[in-house]
Amino acid sequence: MKKRATSRLFTLLLGFCVTIPCTHADSIYVTIGISPGNPTNGIMVFNTSGGTGSVFAAGDTGAIAFNPAGSLYAVRAGDTIYKYDSNGNSSLFADSSSGLNVPFGLGIDSSGNLYVGNYAYNNIEKFDSSGGTGSVFATGITAPMGLAFDSSGNLYVSDQAGGNIKKFDSSGGTGTVFATGLTGPCGLAFSDGNLYVANAGNSTILKFNSSGQVSTFTSTNLLAFPFGLAFDSSGNLFVACPDNGNLLKFDPSGKGSVFASGLVAPVWVAIAPVPFQITSIVVTNSGVDGNNDLLITWNTSGTTNNHVQVTTGTANGSYSTNGFANVASIVATTATTNYLDVGGATNTTTGARYYRISSP
Repeated sequence: MKKRATSRLFTLLLGFCVTIPCTHADSIYVTIGISPGNPTNGIMVFNTSGGTGSVFAAGDTGAIAFNPAGSLYAVRAGDTIYKYDSNGNSSLFADSSSGLNVPFGLGIDSSGNLYVGNYAYNNIEKFDSSGGTGSVFATGITAPMGLAFDSSGNLYVSDQAGGNIKKFDSSGGTGTVFATGLTGPCGLAFSDGNLYVANAGNSTILKFNSSGQVSTFTSTNLLAFPFGLAFDSSGNLFVACPDNGNLLKFDPSGKGSVFASGLVAPVWVAIAPVPFQITSIVVTNSGVDGNNDLLITWNTSGTTNNHVQVTTGTANGSYSTNGFANVASIVATTATTNYLDVGGATNTTTGARYYRISSP
């Protein structure tokens, strides 16, 4: 049997509160197949307006997933997984010698570890960020397909052949059954604590709350064997439908539309993370380092060990602007090498600190 697989330029005004709306154009990545009229398969990327998109990487591609830092992992031919930077440059991350055997779904935890659904071995393999040889994290899954993590670090896996969803805590093992009675469940994605499931066999998208109670999010006739799922930063759900060649978009209410059409067998979809969003800047005369400091609050999904990572710089030195418009440098009042200290709990997603900002 065939397995189906603006930001605006800111003005620094002492003594005033300046709110900086940080807009971000999500980039939507989708895998496409091959046909007589489409000799190049691989990964396409679309901006929020949809349209024709562009080729990000060519070649036979399976599941794709982003880590918090914005690197893209992709299953490729020959039981391999490659890692891509934002420019499409790739490097081998893992292969069959690492324990892969028909890898399908991919999932990434908040620490950047990669989890792979080993379809032929009926298990989940775990790799740290360095790749190499993985370790068996979970077993007892007939046909692991979609993988997704909740906010508490629990891993959910769709068992396509078994028609169920299994849940694994951080210890892995055999897990517990979270949902049953599904028809060919494929892609999984979380939003606001709810699990969304591509129930491919009957072309519906199901929604489960944390207690496992289920409702139908949509059963529109736009769906045709829905497979990969991913949410953008505004809570819109993107669905890849290989049977009609469409990439669909659903707003949080479930209203759907065709985002991109004419694709050849779109299967997996992933959305690049928003690494750093400024929510507000308050100019103060009484910051921790004296006059002209700025209090910056943030919301970020890419934190590690109590720090927000930046691209360049040294402790208490000059940091990369990292997306701050019209700012020449950022000097952290509290820092460790290559990080801005956000304080609070490990992997905190919000925070506030004073920083010295120098204009160009």
